[in-house]
Amino acid sequence: MNTTKPSIRKFNPGTFQSDDELIRQFVVRKHELQIVLEVLSENIDAKSCQHILVAGPRGRGKTMLLARVCAELRKNEALSQHLLPVRFMEESQEVTNLADFWLEALFHLAKTTAAVNPEFSEELLVTHKDLAVRWQDSNFEEMARAAVLGAADRIGRKLVLMVENLQSLSADLDSDFGWKLRKTLQSEPQIILLATATSQFKELRDADEPFFELFRIVHLEPLSVAECAELWRMASGEERDSREIKPLRILTGGSPRLLVIVATYAEHRSLRQLLEELVALVDDHTEYFRGHLETIAKTERRVYLAVLDLWQASSPAEIASRARMDVRSVSALLARLADRGIVLVEGSGRKRLYAAAERLYSIYYKLRRERDEATLVQNFIQFMTVFYSSQKLDEIFDVIRLEAVQSPAIREGFQRAMASDIADTKGVYRKTALAIDLDTADKHFSKVYEHIQNGEQQMAIEVCEQLVEYFGGKDSSESKSILAFALKLLAELQELLGRGENVLRTCEDFETRYRKPGQDRRITFRLCHNSLAKAGTLFVLNRRPAALEAFRTACFDFDPDDPGMVDLLIAITIRIVAAGAPAGELAEILSAQGKGGGVMETFVIALRMHAGESVRAPAEVLEVAEDILEQIENDVPMLGPKDGQ
Repeated sequence: MNTTKPSIRKFNPGTFQSDDELIRQFVVRKHELQIVLEVLSENIDAKSCQHILVAGPRGRGKTMLLARVCAELRKNEALSQHLLPVRFMEESQEVTNLADFWLEALFHLAKTTAAVNPEFSEELLVTHKDLAVRWQDSNFEEMARAAVLGAADRIGRKLVLMVENLQSLSADLDSDFGWKLRKTLQSEPQIILLATATSQFKELRDADEPFFELFRIVHLEPLSVAECAELWRMASGEERDSREIKPLRILTGGSPRLLVIVATYAEHRSLRQLLEELVALVDDHTEYFRGHLETIAKTERRVYLAVLDLWQASSPAEIASRARMDVRSVSALLARLADRGIVLVEGSGRKRLYAAAERLYSIYYKLRRERDEATLVQNFIQFMTVFYSSQKLDEIFDVIRLEAVQSPAIREGFQRAMASDIADTKGVYRKTALAIDLDTADKHFSKVYEHIQNGEQQMAIEVCEQLVEYFGGKDSSESKSILAFALKLLAELQELLGRGENVLRTCEDFETRYRKPGQDRRITFRLCHNSLAKAGTLFVLNRRPAALEAFRTACFDFDPDDPGMVDLLIAITIRIVAAGAPAGELAEILSAQGKGGGVMETFVIALRMHAGESVRAPAEVLEVAEDILEQIENDVPMLGPKDGQ
């Protein structure tokens, strides 16, 4: 696999890049490209052209799509004979009226033709210069328009005028601009307008406005997980599976620009490292985030910062309260921000809610505002780190393989056993009692794993029972650790075979042996796991009060600052809920125990959603919660189908 990073333009795609380089980098938005090219192809012989508007918030890839269309119109013989792309600057600051618009078109047409026909290009520049000084003439606009149309006739190709941020032109220019432009676009087949906008602004929606039903609108939706993976591969040179890409898509909102920023920062970091270092990423791009804020007018910025600070889709009244402004003024400013694509609108009428169009801005604002606010984001990121980095515990085989073969505690014990061999006076090495015990455990666990691999679960259970009997009366810390692990495996194997009553007896045996004051962290971890297994079995056996009490005990042992325990609680609780446990009551137990906030808040929200509650939260949190709900729906049963086999 080629891991060489390409030279990527995050903000000005196509600038000083070859067509071949652009085509290689254009790995998403291919469906939208096809739509645009099909419309342009149909316009070749049309007497009245269909014009196109590409709509999407900042960072969605509008500029990249236009650059890719330019490359295709130059490289594709069938299209290049009939269509000539004329690309305006991203911000047409010099355009104040329609005359300026045509003069700008003439200027960029001259630049476009310079490489293939320098004499004609120079002629157009001279015409542009002559016209520019005649701006006071009464027919200045008509002369500029005629110069562009005349150039198109001489070239013998239709001009595809590519104009970005059409919503700004419509808002800033005089009221006649739109109607005059519409008339030309409908009557002059030499001109095709391919425009972009950050939103569907009012001139597009209202039947009394000039651009109503003029355009074929192509919406740029957030990238899918698969598209994010493909863009990540192109930008970073690294492959990421869908589970690793999902949190990155959530954080960036599927924005190609933000995903590329994160990808160029990643450089061989694991998902865990990348999410944990998100604060550093934000710091590295402070100027980018700050620059975006500074482009917003002061009064609008105050409203926008309130939206960022709320960090969830909010009503005008909520935003006005946070901004300490009159709600009517805030509503008007929100409408302007929405027209510019800075905020997104959900719902309609009095039920409208507003949220930031680019998600990382809320995270940037909270991370830099104050410690308590930053903690909200950091807790969410920590939860995603655990949830998306871990492997789903669908199969007992994976659990046993990972723990029995790779468990640090057990492997370290074996290593210590080998180091504790001693030599007698004759130089003959003899094993200590501890070494013999741990050697026995090593052989027995190997047998357990071998039986599981061969589908011999009953034989694996018998070996685990031998381990329990052998180590049950030994006092060393290593022996107790092995016994705890053997009891855990025994309960899991019994669960796999659907032997609920046996699972309960094993769990109770574990509780009796290990529920003592001052136990170490590893035993606390096992106790939490044991109580969760007991709760799940009791739910399956329809012993609800006892099951809830077992879950309450697990939450008592649970430490939300321990990523391993967070992973454990998530994985087993998902299985418990999938088996029919009341998600809402489990959420209440977590919250009552003081364990439902912080890192676990997203999980509690998911449980409440599963219980049918209406929950408001940041879009990122809700997306993770939806993934948790999907995992619940697709999870395996807690016990096998026939109890007692």
